[in-house]
Amino acid sequence: MPYISLVQGESGLLPSLPDPVDGSIEGGYAALQSPPAATDWGAVLNSLEVGVVVCDRDRTITAANLAARRLLLPPGGDQDWAKISTTADFYQPGNRTPLPPEQFPLWQILAGTSFSDLELAIAHPTGRRYIVLLSGHPLLGPGGQIVGASISLYDISHRYRSEVALRFKNQGLKTESQQRLEDLQATNQRLQQESAQLRRAKQALQESEHLFSTIANASPALVWMSDTDGRCVYFNKPWLDFRGHALEQELDDGWVEGVHPQDVDYCLSIYTSAFAARRPFSMEYRLRRHDGDYRWLLDSGQPRYATDGEFLGYIGTCLDISDRKQDEATLRLFYDLPFIGMAIISPTTRQWVQLNDRLCEILGYARQDLQHMTWTEITHPDDLKKDVEEFDRVMRGETQGYAVDKRFLRHDGNIVYATVNMKCIRKDNGQVDFFVATIQDITEAKRAAATLQQYTRRLQGLHQMDRAILTQFRPRDIARSALTLLCQLLDCDQGIVALLNEDAQSGFVIADNSGDNLLFPAGACLPLNDFVFFPASPQRPKIKRVCNLARLKRPPLIFQCFLAIKIRSAMAIPLVVDGRTIGEVILADPRVSHFQPDHDETAQEIANHLAIALQTASLLERVQQHRERLQALSSRMLETQETERRRLAHELHDEIGQALTAVKLNLHRLERLAELPAHHPVLADCLHITETALQQVRNLSLDLRPSMLDDLGLLPALRWYIHRHQERTGLTETLVCKTSLPALSTNLETACFRIVQEALTNIVRHAQATTVTVTLAATADTLELSIEDDGIGFDMQRVHQSIAQGSSLGLLGMQERGILADGQVTIASAPEQGTTIYLTAPLAAQAKGVPQHLQRGTMP
Repeated sequence: MPYISLVQGESGLLPSLPDPVDGSIEGGYAALQSPPAATDWGAVLNSLEVGVVVCDRDRTITAANLAARRLLLPPGGDQDWAKISTTADFYQPGNRTPLPPEQFPLWQILAGTSFSDLELAIAHPTGRRYIVLLSGHPLLGPGGQIVGASISLYDISHRYRSEVALRFKNQGLKTESQQRLEDLQATNQRLQQESAQLRRAKQALQESEHLFSTIANASPALVWMSDTDGRCVYFNKPWLDFRGHALEQELDDGWVEGVHPQDVDYCLSIYTSAFAARRPFSMEYRLRRHDGDYRWLLDSGQPRYATDGEFLGYIGTCLDISDRKQDEATLRLFYDLPFIGMAIISPTTRQWVQLNDRLCEILGYARQDLQHMTWTEITHPDDLKKDVEEFDRVMRGETQGYAVDKRFLRHDGNIVYATVNMKCIRKDNGQVDFFVATIQDITEAKRAAATLQQYTRRLQGLHQMDRAILTQFRPRDIARSALTLLCQLLDCDQGIVALLNEDAQSGFVIADNSGDNLLFPAGACLPLNDFVFFPASPQRPKIKRVCNLARLKRPPLIFQCFLAIKIRSAMAIPLVVDGRTIGEVILADPRVSHFQPDHDETAQEIANHLAIALQTASLLERVQQHRERLQALSSRMLETQETERRRLAHELHDEIGQALTAVKLNLHRLERLAELPAHHPVLADCLHITETALQQVRNLSLDLRPSMLDDLGLLPALRWYIHRHQERTGLTETLVCKTSLPALSTNLETACFRIVQEALTNIVRHAQATTVTVTLAATADTLELSIEDDGIGFDMQRVHQSIAQGSSLGLLGMQERGILADGQVTIASAPEQGTTIYLTAPLAAQAKGVPQHLQRGTMP
């Protein structure tokens, strides 16, 4: 820190000194009472023998002269003024204990204490000792508060030592002559001191000039000085280094040569007008640097005055602001960007202080109109509360800014969506100086997001529609799902779906979601003329939107029904397949003009899916009905076949079998009556033929319908048939049944027996097997049957193709019997791995499509 702290006063460079202290200290400020003009106060203060120290209220030393440094700080070494209270020990007379650092007089003065001629001893660690007279008082601000403190230290060490010595020498021995001599010596000493002070005062001006030059050359600013005629008489070293010129080249008006040609007139105009009015000035211009580059300077000039008010000229400083100019240009470029609005906003009035063209374009106002408005005036009412709350939080100091998405009301009445970022710039006292706001127009982004959301909802709706189509096969269920979906997507109250039949000239309501009080119960039939899209048009019908049903002169009956329950707006969507209108969807809502053109695309897309789904479901219903009829016919055919087999078996057994038995008996009787020899060739042949025919009749009767199946049930019938089949084919056949079987229906017993019969026949014909295992098992509610062989197997894919083509009648018959028994037949096989046929059927099976009496095996 320099020993003297200089500040810029009204009359030039002055030392920052405290107010004059008590005048009792010799050699104090007496020399400053009548200073010559243009005195360098720093040099004068340093020339005094009185030590002067000034501090502010934070105990920071703001001014001190050389005498104070000599008395308070150690020589050389660490001369840190912050350690002033600890670099030496301070004693009061008669007290051998040094003062604590906190009781250092300067600090006590800051607390409000004043001192006048306080005698104080100063002892340095190096052995130096001083006796001083200390005076000091607080420095008060405009409001009377303590803003600092000052002390003056007068070195009386020499006088003190002299007085002590004289007291010892002249104690009791002083004579009047000696006393006079002492007085003369003291007077002579005072005269010598005053003479020395005068010499120092004469040198003060020269020292002041040297000190100013030193300070100016050490400053980073470019410093200049002019005389009373406006001619520059001084430039500091940084100026000369900046220009690369000698002092003589810059003096007078030489510096003007370096000013940019475009700035010369402006620069001289400001300078001469300010000089003539004796007022401060500040201007910006470009000055050529030593490398030829023009740099922007901020030149600030102040008039100089002597203590008596005489005008001495101007002094000024120049700062290089080229970087700031570049930043301003960059900021201006950013400020004028065409894609973002920017503004400066007043924190008190909330008005637009400054704004760029883009903001005017976003809000649709002229610049002069916006600058007379507040941002709250054009904020959408629904967004104003939140915006004001965030603004007030910044004003209270809780945050430095905020970002919000909001709506502005444009001048043309439209609404614009914007993302607003508000940042505050605060003053030194923490209050908000102004706000910087950026406004980004996001209206298109909002519309795109809304469109995307609409398409997302539509895709989700279509997905739900597809799921409904896949999970619900009845037209009524599909229509109800589509109607619910449309009401959700279009935010409407209710609606109906109707299918139209031109041949019958009528339409049927298949879905109505009107709530508890249905307008049209499901299946309600109305004439075609009561619907919207009839009579039919040769062209493809289009969606019809009705803003207010009450304004229609002749509304169709459908609309009249909605109007009766206070429905006001409606939308009718045609259901078209292959150019033919098969139905219509009518949506309704109590709000007037609820349905808008942007609803059409969504509604038509859902309706197109619905039309195809309803057409497909209708076809599936018809296919299902035909299939059920075919199954019923197949079941009736099989049942008729079984009944016929049972009748034929009975006829063969009862009629033909008995007739052959009678023939056989008659042949034996004839043999006895004719007394023919035994083994008569003709008779023996007749008996053999009769026996063979009788056996064939019995076998045929059993093959057609084994009587034990009706008499004893499934398990005994299978045991008999497998044993008989094994004897005829030589296969190793086994029947496995580990659980007892409950009573089975006739239909299920017949299906199981015929499947085993057909499977064993196929094994003999195709499998080349040696072993067959038939397994029966029953669970709580299911019967399981499997036929497994060790034959050569087959390719399942080829067999499935044969079944589909109807060429594998045996397997197809087994599957058909399983279906009619309400069960399922599955086949597992692979080449060289054998074949297994499975049947699973419920124990309470009833024949599909067959009346109850047919299941019991009797005819009506």
